[in-house]
Amino acid sequence: GYFDDTDYSKRAQKLGYRTVRAKASYVYHKESQSFSKIKEKRGIFLANEKKFISKWGRQLRVAYVLSGENGHGSDMDRISLNINRLVKTGHQAWIFTKSGIREKLNLIDHESIRFFCYKGFLFSVIVLYKIWKRKRKKRLHIILTDSARILKLFEAFKNTLGEDALPDDDFDAVERRIRSVSFFT
Repeated sequence: GYFDDTDYSKRAQKLGYRTVRAKASYVYHKESQSFSKIKEKRGIFLANEKKFISKWGRQLRVAYVLSGENGHGSDMDRISLNINRLVKTGHQAWIFTKSGIREKLNLIDHESIRFFCYKGFLFSVIVLYKIWKRKRKKRLHIILTDSARILKLFEAFKNTLGEDALPDDDFDAVERRIRSVSFFT
């Protein structure tokens, strides 16, 4: 418990092994049984979390707001590649999109990809509200978008959201930003 299994997986990946999940399997987990007799659980958890983050970086939740305004195949290929790169490096991709765009993406089957689909002409306002509302519970660390219009809207609400919105078309710059946020202590 407390990051040792994740550290083991990361070390195996670094040696060239792949970690996978068996989607048809079932594991029953009885909450807090392994460590029920330990009194300082919170302190141990926080100390191990700090060690893990200093070694591997923090897992980030990256919001990817896809308007589909461009919708060209090459854009969908680039976006798919970016999302796949995000989750392969240990981060979560929370994809906010209009209906019909999900089917145009070529994504790997990964547990760290989540979709939130919304309809209508108020798409960008709805997503802005959903991200703001989520801020207190499950913070999104970085916001990416394929739309210059949405980028402007999110930049106007930067203080409210608490995060920068970035264009997704320069993924090298995005990766530099991810590294800076991931290893920030």
